[in-house]
Amino acid sequence: MQDNSLAGLNAFDRWLGYLENTNALEQPDPFYSYHASKYLAETRSLIWFAVRDGKYDLTGENKADILLLLQEEVAAACQCQNEVLCSHGEHNSSCDEGVFSRLAPDEAELILIICGLEKALLEYTPIVPSTLK
Repeated sequence: MQDNSLAGLNAFDRWLGYLENTNALEQPDPFYSYHASKYLAETRSLIWFAVRDGKYDLTGENKADILLLLQEEVAAACQCQNEVLCSHGEHNSSCDEGVFSRLAPDEAELILIICGLEKALLEYTPIVPSTLK
């Protein structure tokens, strides 16, 4: 099986690596960070609902731990979206030229938090998406 560096935890490493190499991004790269954060918030919210509704065979303690991790990840992903938008003076999803011309101040820190939460979720194999394994 070939390693896909655009999936799973490798994707977070590439995302962070790119952000660490530049402070001035060409449009639309930060817009991609916004969409990645939005995707994570939406997919992890769906997993949260599935865990809450008992779609996975989990103990009460594991269920509570997973719900908390997912809730924290959704909050961090939403905050990352807001950082990208607010740092560019936009409060909507417009991608006009020049709107996304620099890195949001806390974007890399939030991506690190999200990545750490993804790693913590790996301990709970019943809910780990196949792309994270």
